Amino acid sequence: MPASSSGSGTAHLQAALAGAAGGFIGYLAGELMPRGDGYTSQMQMVIGSAIWTALCGIAIGVAILVYDNWRSLRGKWDRDLWRALPLFFGLSFLGGAAGQSFYFLAQNSLTRGIGWSLMGVGVGVGIGLLRRDKLQAQRGALGGAIGGFIGGFIFNALAMIYAAGDGSFSRAVGLMLTGAVIALLMRVVQDALKSAWLLGISTGPYEGREYPLNTASISVGRSEASDIALFREESLPEQVGAFVWVNEAWHWHGTPVSINGAFQAQALLTPGDTIQLGSTQFRFQTRSMQAPAQASAAKAVPQPQIPSQRYIPTAPTAVSQPSATPPIPVAPVPVAPAEALTVNMTSPWVLQGATPVKLPAAPAKANVGRATTNEIVLPEPSVSSRHARLEIERETLIIVDLGSTNGTFVNSIRATPEVPIALRAGDKLRLGRQEFVVQRG
Repeated sequence: MPASSSGSGTAHLQAALAGAAGGFIGYLAGELMPRGDGYTSQMQMVIGSAIWTALCGIAIGVAILVYDNWRSLRGKWDRDLWRALPLFFGLSFLGGAAGQSFYFLAQNSLTRGIGWSLMGVGVGVGIGLLRRDKLQAQRGALGGAIGGFIGGFIFNALAMIYAAGDGSFSRAVGLMLTGAVIALLMRVVQDALKSAWLLGISTGPYEGREYPLNTASISVGRSEASDIALFREESLPEQVGAFVWVNEAWHWHGTPVSINGAFQAQALLTPGDTIQLGSTQFRFQTRSMQAPAQASAAKAVPQPQIPSQRYIPTAPTAVSQPSATPPIPVAPVPVAPAEALTVNMTSPWVLQGATPVKLPAAPAKANVGRATTNEIVLPEPSVSSRHARLEIERETLIIVDLGSTNGTFVNSIRATPEVPIALRAGDKLRLGRQEFVVQRG
């Protein structure tokens, strides 16, 4: 079921407190900057204001990021922290420079609010970019813009009310309130616009934690490289599988996991389904939630084949064990522009592309990559030195991504590293920028 209103209220309060803490840290950092009477030109004021805003943006952004990491299923609290520092600084610097420039044109509360609004946009966009999540970036920008604009008015009002002295009190309170409002509005907008998410429902470290499902493929595993990184679940492999958006619905693809009490390697997910990952039970939720009673173990009947990816219903370790028949040794052959890479003409499988690749005769295994030590060499910069492994049988062709940099894509969906995928004739395969169509020879 959706999170309760009390649970949402607690999360919103925690987000606001995190933003307020960031605002106070930003105030302390900003006090190291010279005051306005130390500047002798408008350019110095613009640069000084931009740096001051950037320091505040870093503090508020990092506070929100750390809270978001802790509250979600993204792994450790410091994930993406070092990448966030220059990103928040740059975006907040641009917002501060633009805000101060607007303030020179019309010195009123509106233009000051624009500056803080742009800083909030930078924080929201920055977190979305770190997540590689366009929807989260858009929603974060909206929430940050509204929160920053409101915070800017509060800051300006306090500065006018407490004009006496050096303004330290108004800056401290104003920045704390600005950080709190930005964090709160970002959280409210994200919660209001999310359409599907995963929620931890069993007692343990992931209880109440959630992850929004916004992108077409969301990887799951114990590895910190996974989108959903369950690093406390020591029984899980580095990569378990992925939640994939196919044919206007969410599916589970990967190693068999317990879904509604039955182990399944691939399954169509419906609202209220329970998924066991390690010792933690999660619930798949959407805006159109059905009653959990409607999702039962009866749904464990074989699901229709999903044309975009077909995962082998066994654990990856079972597929990747050395076979009784050793791989056929094949000398690496460089690819010429108008020539086919011919490994064995008797192979029933062909990767048809600008340069066709005829695979070894079954049964065999062949590594694919840029390095000449691979059985199949693709000298293309976008292909990793050791990109993928093909497992070739007469009736079955399996590909396993080996943690490549630019990914292995089957029918436009990125493969989860070390999770085997069964290919069929007609499937579209992409390794880096090398594109092929799977065909029978």
